[in-house]
Amino acid sequence: MLLRSAIGVKRELAKTREDGTLTYLSAFVGTNHFDETQDESGPQAYLVEVEPGTDPIIRPHFHPRRQFQVVVRGSGSVGKHSVGPGSVHYTDPNSPYGPIVSNSEGLAYFTLRARGTGDTHWMPGSKDKMGGRAGRNIVGQPRRKDDAAIAAILEPTEDGLAGYSIHLRAGQEEVAPSPEGSGGQFHIVLEGSLRVNDTELPSESVVWVGPGEDAIHLTAGKEGAVVLTMQFPVPMGPID
Repeated sequence: MLLRSAIGVKRELAKTREDGTLTYLSAFVGTNHFDETQDESGPQAYLVEVEPGTDPIIRPHFHPRRQFQVVVRGSGSVGKHSVGPGSVHYTDPNSPYGPIVSNSEGLAYFTLRARGTGDTHWMPGSKDKMGGRAGRNIVGQPRRKDDAAIAAILEPTEDGLAGYSIHLRAGQEEVAPSPEGSGGQFHIVLEGSLRVNDTELPSESVVWVGPGEDAIHLTAGKEGAVVLTMQFPVPMGPID
């Protein structure tokens, strides 16, 4: 298990657009996407923050790894889908998606991978690198706070892909869904605060649980908590 608090994470300027919009990256697990030292055998989680702007921030592209993107602040769109806090986006390896567009309030989202990578293939122009047909490209939307404590955002599939929203009252304890039969899980503290193994985690903190580990026990802080659990499918090969 890896736990990373949002407190003290280094925020690095990644890009200044021609219109003056700034994009920042903060590495939580592993390195950020542009760091060539990333360990491609281990998990990777970094936060992308785009200051207010209306232009597309990333044009269509794909990566060689399975990944989730979880919106934590602001609003915008991924492809044809509108997204806001609590929205999740999943893609299989070598599956194009985008563009990602930030609305006027800006957009902040986590990129999560069970196996890290720094490779990006831009579309059009990289179809020869896909290695076959594109896979899944799915968007799940946030659940209401009056839903059950654990509710599916992405319905579980046979290969282990799933996404859950966990709503906890102040001090409430809950066991997260088991990672058994999956490729591992990332848990994102979307709202409030959480205690895991005597570690206090504020909002925008992350927890990685490997596929061979036990389900984690969650305890909400004094303001309650909203936790998003992103569960990866079982890998189909040595690189995905």
